[in-house]
Amino acid sequence: MIHHRTLQTIVRRGSNKNDPQQNKSNDDAPAWAKGLLDKVDTLTNEISVLKGEKVTTSRKSKLNELLKDSGSFGSRILKSFDRMKFETEEEFDEFYSEVEEDLKNYNQECADAGLSTLANPPAASGKSSGKQDEVISDAEIKALADTF
Repeated sequence: MIHHRTLQTIVRRGSNKNDPQQNKSNDDAPAWAKGLLDKVDTLTNEISVLKGEKVTTSRKSKLNELLKDSGSFGSRILKSFDRMKFETEEEFDEFYSEVEEDLKNYNQECADAGLSTLANPPAASGKSSGKQDEVISDAEIKALADTF
């Protein structure tokens, strides 16, 4: 594969070897060379875009794995991630570390909230008169059965 700079050098050398002024600019390059350079530029840009998409997909996959069981917290982080741009891998790693720490704190808060409800029994449903049910004696049961 020929690199863009190498191709520019070849075009400059081949365009007019006797004219040093022409070697300084691509504007004077032959039409076939300009077309070739444009094609190389287009392909280079497409490759850059594909590499960027692959990096983004890889990062999102890593973040998804971390946040897979985190409910609404994870959803909010992933929505935010879709709008973020990281210039370097170090920036993403720093963000990832922050999310790990935030997730750890979130899980601890949820656990603490769950434990605090275990200490309080749920309120009884329905209204009570304050009296417990009384046990019926055998005589009362016979009296009731005789009425039927």
